[in-house]
Amino acid sequence: LLLNTREVYVGQPVTATLKLFTRINLSGINELKYPDFKGFLRQDIETPQLTNLESEVIDGIQYGTGVVQRFVLYPQISGEIRIDPIQITALVQERKSVNDNFFNDPFFDNFFSSVTTVPRMISTQPAVIRVKPLPVPQPADFHGAVGTFDLSSSLSKTDVEVNDAITYTLTLTGTGNLNLAGEPLINFPQGIEKYDPKVTVKSSGTASGTKIYEFLLIPRNTGTFDLPPVS
Repeated sequence: LLLNTREVYVGQPVTATLKLFTRINLSGINELKYPDFKGFLRQDIETPQLTNLESEVIDGIQYGTGVVQRFVLYPQISGEIRIDPIQITALVQERKSVNDNFFNDPFFDNFFSSVTTVPRMISTQPAVIRVKPLPVPQPADFHGAVGTFDLSSSLSKTDVEVNDAITYTLTLTGTGNLNLAGEPLINFPQGIEKYDPKVTVKSSGTASGTKIYEFLLIPRNTGTFDLPPVS
């Protein structure tokens, strides 16, 4: 199990990669068993099915390697949190001679042999992640999203007739748990009617992505209105 970091704040994402290393022939993976990841929320990253292994040399030894699954862990509590082993049942190819009693010559043994598949369970080593508490005091409008974010806004148009609708869009972009970013609290000026926003989350399959809030606004009075800053 490969982790991008082992020290984070509560809510800060940890990217994990479950990678297989082998020096023997495999025909596939039969079963994948995860622990309960107590203290974390887990979100799987879309990972292509492992069908072929790539050759990789590590410390002068050649391995067949491949990524089984990628996922993101969001720690929910502070302290040292243990990640228990992940278990994989791999299908190992073993060559067996069809007539072991008569053929000792390597050529004949190879020629008159068959391949059988034997399940073998392997597991990752346990890991510990140190989770630090969030700084205090927390902002009044903090909802739990931790990461690196950018917030921008735009209007569909700035000149409009009374009772004509416009769209006010807030775009939150960055790396972190975007799902925990709540609806921004905005005090729109009197004379502006506001409807609940349409919320769209666009994720790249990792902890990075974009959350878009689209507010429908209708000015009921004439005049110039200043929209307040949003945090």
